[in-house]
Amino acid sequence: MPSNNITAAKMKSMCVIEDDTVYQAAVEQIFSKDYKLELFSSVEGYLEKSPIAPDVLLIDYNLPGVNGFDLFKKLKEKGAGSKLILMSTVEDGPLLLEMINKGLRHYVIKDEHFMEGVEMVVNGDDEAYWELIT
Repeated sequence: MPSNNITAAKMKSMCVIEDDTVYQAAVEQIFSKDYKLELFSSVEGYLEKSPIAPDVLLIDYNLPGVNGFDLFKKLKEKGAGSKLILMSTVEDGPLLLEMINKGLRHYVIKDEHFMEGVEMVVNGDDEAYWELIT
């Protein structure tokens, strides 16, 4: 039987940048068994404490200080290897289109489908997520 150290070494990593503790707890509930999670309440906190890019980076749009989309653009420019997912309560069509034009491919709306939706998107089933919410 493998040791916990081997299991932990193979576990995927996820950083969550979210200032709302309710959404932090929801993400933790969904992914804590399959991912090594690090939770941050600001972009600045993430940049200070997380030198290695995680497998998945889940970023809130509306954050204190630097917003999530500004971090997303910066990471895209640097060629980040992480799967970058933006999440927000914002359902602004023109803003979402601008973000897509800047390279956003994964987006989750924080609504009544959030828990199911974020799991779908993290697991690569964006199409099913969009069918769920439309």
